[in-house]
Amino acid sequence: MKKKYFISVYLLLIFVAAKAQGDMMMYTMRELYQSSYLNPAFMPSYNLSVGVPVLSNQAIGFQLGGFTVGNITNNIADGYLNLTNFSKDLNSNIVGIKLYSQTDIFHVNQQFGHYQIGLHSSVKTNTETAFSKNFIGFLAEGNGYFAGQDISFTGTNIQSTSYIETGISVAREFEKFTIGARLKLLNGIANVSTSNININYHTGASSFEQSSVLLGGSMNTSGLPYLQDSINGKKNTDTSFSSSNIKPFDNLGWSFDLGGTYNITPRLKLSLSAIDIGAINWKNRTYNYDLNNVDITFKGFTYMQAKDSATRVQFADSLKNLVKTHSSQNAYSTPLVSRFFVGADYDLSFRNRVGFMFQLQYYINTYIPSYTFSYSHKFGTNWSVHTNYSYYNNTFANLGLGTSIKWGAFQIYVMQDDILLYFSPSNARTAYIRFGCNLVWGAHRARARY
Repeated sequence: MKKKYFISVYLLLIFVAAKAQGDMMMYTMRELYQSSYLNPAFMPSYNLSVGVPVLSNQAIGFQLGGFTVGNITNNIADGYLNLTNFSKDLNSNIVGIKLYSQTDIFHVNQQFGHYQIGLHSSVKTNTETAFSKNFIGFLAEGNGYFAGQDISFTGTNIQSTSYIETGISVAREFEKFTIGARLKLLNGIANVSTSNININYHTGASSFEQSSVLLGGSMNTSGLPYLQDSINGKKNTDTSFSSSNIKPFDNLGWSFDLGGTYNITPRLKLSLSAIDIGAINWKNRTYNYDLNNVDITFKGFTYMQAKDSATRVQFADSLKNLVKTHSSQNAYSTPLVSRFFVGADYDLSFRNRVGFMFQLQYYINTYIPSYTFSYSHKFGTNWSVHTNYSYYNNTFANLGLGTSIKWGAFQIYVMQDDILLYFSPSNARTAYIRFGCNLVWGAHRARARY
């Protein structure tokens, strides 16, 4: 019971505390050190930036694939979700949820002439879940709805990774261009990852015909309790979770970011970057589950047979055999979610700038693009306001807003990629907000472009 409780708590944390990945606005807010997370060649507006521990950078949000918030809220009655109506409203064969979070532990960034050197440490969580529409329909209608059919629940995928990232970055400013790189040490906290999950189900055309299920795939976990009663013939004793189970120094990995900017004219700048190229090797408390690729046939039983305890036990044993797995305790590795950016900025004046950004990121077994147009305005010397409009997650309803203000040494900022959700929450597919507080000193004077 404790084992199931702690697993449920972990899954709840990654779905509620973990957040989605947008970052449309942060790419535009160049006055912040945090913008260099998306392009290490970006140099902030101040010579020295120090993050307020834990408070310097917080990110929250979600991303839905194949449905909207309204598809859920409109089908809730008496506190329950009507799965039948929900499945009928789905407009995609694959539906999913993507979550992302980042909390900075600290950062320090210093300008030395035309060089910028930075050091940071963050706790991150990336979570991606995907299910087939047929699977949700099966849960809603039961197998009778698919009588006489062969249905496949392909597309099921769960990828969740929590880790600590510690990076050092260097950027160099030249006459017309800037280059930057960041090397990051990764310490894994916990992971769940599935591979090649495939469920094929055949229901007989009548109640007298047999049904069959073919199940296959694998799952790896690290940092979590073991899910079965025994492993390699020995009784399972790994059934609970405690802080002593977290051993990030046992799960090591590396990644890097690369970026650059180029001034075509004094007002027009191009930018390019690739971030989170790397992987984590999991060795602490690892468990590997391989689902049996076997065809299980169920002929059913009569009501009278169902009243017999021996028949019920036999049926329960058949279900156990269906999901029975071959388990092992081998190390494995998982890649990070890599992202790629291409951008262009044009200074209309000293205080006004317009821009365009193209982003490519991995989501539900494929790369999906986003396109963002932005506008920035600077009031005085210490207050900047940014807005953008994006095509993202198959919708144009993505309007972003961000602002930063410097008061003494304190630089406070907040940004959100989709503010329209406040006006039409039922149509929301994406929500993303980032906020924080930095300590900054000394205005950075960029080298003359020409």
